[in-house]
Amino acid sequence: MCDQPARNWTVASLAAEVHTSRATLASRFTLLVGQPPMAFLAAVRPERAAEILRESGCATMGFIARQVGYGNSFALSVAFKPRYGLPPSDYRKAFQRVSRTPFSPAPFISPAGTGAPLCTGSAGSKAPAPHQEERIPPYAAPRYSKPETGMSFGSSAAGVSR
Repeated sequence: MCDQPARNWTVASLAAEVHTSRATLASRFTLLVGQPPMAFLAAVRPERAAEILRESGCATMGFIARQVGYGNSFALSVAFKPRYGLPPSDYRKAFQRVSRTPFSPAPFISPAGTGAPLCTGSAGSKAPAPHQEERIPPYAAPRYSKPETGMSFGSSAAGVSR
């Protein structure tokens, strides 16, 4: 599933791939992975889309949607936004804005703040460097202060301005 997220996967087709019954596949998969096969696939697809968005600034949303198994860009956006907190196009813009900032290595934005991709070691996927897992997503505002007014913007660790 990680290598071919665009494939029309079903529990039956997965079971046929590994030569077992659907019930056996579902129970073993859930035991080993921690979630049912289709829920895992639903998590893999937006993750793969985020990977493509980070790596390609010119691919259309429709193309990316088809590459990861969605029929159109709307379906991709519906699955992507709850997981990453913003639509795919905004995710791409935020990533490109941060990656162009001087003195800043390219960030890794993990799905739902988990810190690591779901599929590692599969063809075409790249695991994040250890220093990148802790990075603040570009849509999370850091704390700034405006010296001439004494006003501060953003949030502090305790939630109180200092």
